[in-house]
Amino acid sequence: MKQAISRRRFMRYAASLGLGGALVACAPKVVEKEVVKEVTVPVKETVQTVATLAPGQKKELLIHWRTSENEINFLRSMFERFKEEHPEVEFKESYTSWEEYDRKADLLIAAGTPPCVWGPMAQRGGRYYAARNLFMVLDPFVEKDNYDTSDFYPGTLQLCKWDDHWVGLPMDLWPSFFVYNKTLFDKEGVPHPSADWNDKTWSWDQVAAIGSTLTKRTGDQNTQFALSAAWPDRMAFRHFGLSYFAKADFDRGYPQQFAGNTPEFLDALRYMYRTVSEWGIAPTPAQTQALQAGAPNLFMTGKLGMALDFMWNFGAYKDIQDFEWGVAVVPHPTFLGHSLGRFNFMFPDQWFIMRGCLAPDVAWEFLKLLASPEGLLAFGKATGAMPARKSVAEGEWAQGTKEKYKVTDEVMKVIFGGADIQTASESHAFVAFEELYTKGVQPSFEAVFVGQLSPEAAVQQMEAEVNRIIAETNPKA
Repeated sequence: MKQAISRRRFMRYAASLGLGGALVACAPKVVEKEVVKEVTVPVKETVQTVATLAPGQKKELLIHWRTSENEINFLRSMFERFKEEHPEVEFKESYTSWEEYDRKADLLIAAGTPPCVWGPMAQRGGRYYAARNLFMVLDPFVEKDNYDTSDFYPGTLQLCKWDDHWVGLPMDLWPSFFVYNKTLFDKEGVPHPSADWNDKTWSWDQVAAIGSTLTKRTGDQNTQFALSAAWPDRMAFRHFGLSYFAKADFDRGYPQQFAGNTPEFLDALRYMYRTVSEWGIAPTPAQTQALQAGAPNLFMTGKLGMALDFMWNFGAYKDIQDFEWGVAVVPHPTFLGHSLGRFNFMFPDQWFIMRGCLAPDVAWEFLKLLASPEGLLAFGKATGAMPARKSVAEGEWAQGTKEKYKVTDEVMKVIFGGADIQTASESHAFVAFEELYTKGVQPSFEAVFVGQLSPEAAVQQMEAEVNRIIAETNPKA
């Protein structure tokens, strides 16, 4: 669904903007002249070799990050904090624009100088590198320190492992939820949506039931819509308790086969299509553009009842004057005769150590500082991201967030409840998701909404194309 800014646009903007309205960072764009080939190494390797320093050599930690002023300031504060206990460590810094971030990481790896500490702060997720055996296995450190992970939200730990080995520690998360126009709901006499993730009465069937009341027409033009549903959306089926792939595949990082050849998946697609074509409670892209009329997104115009959203839009929403808004849980996946379990998604990020780091012992200690309550609170304050530790997120960070964005305890309750049950998006969990989606799913998905394919034909085409790509990209297929 289209929001004030998408995940990808947010990550790009965060590389140059302070999230609280800070000035644009002035670092120049880095342009490399070398022709760089994609980094390739064996996917499976059971022996980990660790480079060692010469006796008396200074312990250097290379940090590669994007040019975000707030994030650079955070990192430098952590450098100083770390050196209080580790004066022998010298930090080397590599900063590039969002656009060049991944490419620069490839250059550093190819040159034999991989960053000791790295995070997925641009287009590639951590599993791109994990699948290429480029992360240091952290099992020996985790076992030696008896490292306690019980304070982290469960969904943030999912991508910290690869092939049953620890390769990272949690950084932050962005849970999904619904945002809704309280004023519009009250005006139309519609009860507010639920703030309880266990409430099955607030469902997709209920959205369809209230949709016509929240949708208005003047003559032959829609002037108000119930739902912002810019289907097709990459993670759309997750709202319905479904995915393109089996749940067990999320831990593996490679799907075994297309999992959408079920009656539930087909009806979820039919439901999405009907919101636009049959029921008319969600706008087409053309209708969205016409109503939006220059506003950052359709919700901010006051002409929309509800939409899927994320906290990165709170900075824009806090200054809304024309209507009161609130946050609700994503509707329960009860729809068209089906009632499934929730499979809602979040976007989690992680800290990693690259293989080849010359000082793995101190890199691990620094990683622990970054993932500590102190480190995650500081990072959350610098970026607005929700800390991966429950004690931090629901403590001091929550209070600061409520004050910063003028939100209530009820809003935070929805966000924390979502963080408790949500797991990683397909885009984060699967190594080849970009190809699987853009070539395997998206063409058929989009064809439904322009009347070129029936939902039945689209699912058949998705299955054939996705399975073909799985055979090409899954090394164990």
